[in-house]
Amino acid sequence: MKSYKHAWIYDDSNYKAWNAYTALNYDANLDAFNDTYQILIAKMIRCTISAVKSLFKSIVLSKAKHYLQYTLRSLTFWFEYGQYHEVYELITEGNRIVPIEIWLYVLPQLIARIDSSKPVVNKLIRHLLIDVGRQHPQALIYPLIVASKSIVHDRELAANRVLNNVREHSDTLVYQALVVSEELIRISIVWHEKWNRGLQEALE
Repeated sequence: MKSYKHAWIYDDSNYKAWNAYTALNYDANLDAFNDTYQILIAKMIRCTISAVKSLFKSIVLSKAKHYLQYTLRSLTFWFEYGQYHEVYELITEGNRIVPIEIWLYVLPQLIARIDSSKPVVNKLIRHLLIDVGRQHPQALIYPLIVASKSIVHDRELAANRVLNNVREHSDTLVYQALVVSEELIRISIVWHEKWNRGLQEALE
């Protein structure tokens, strides 16, 4: 390519040099676009592995005020590339070395993906929520109960699987939270009915 470039630098009107240089660049671009899907994925996985490694290291070394920044970034890689074996293994290992408390910052994001369509990502999230629930059940219980009442079957099922695990060591807490949840639902329904009844009476 350098030779062709030098050719038209020395002779800007050299048609053959320009033509050959154009053809060379055209072929180079075609080669780039013709990379197989597997090669592109492999490149992304390599970049993801490097990024995840550095994120976990940053979490270990950082102060609490930076946790949210790093955990949100790590979740992006979880949700997008966690289904690939190398990334899955790295995330699993990373979770063993970071404080479990850092995930309290991103419980809403984790529970939002509790019914991920990617089975391996789903497994990662479930195992992490179970670990969080073992040490901090009070932080997890109410968001889980809300998810367990979802009209989306997969979401309801995934939330109940984690909830049943929490029951094994915090049964009283789960029971009390369910009672409060049911009472809040009942009250909201009663108020709605009273409101409708009041409107009907006013119209009459």
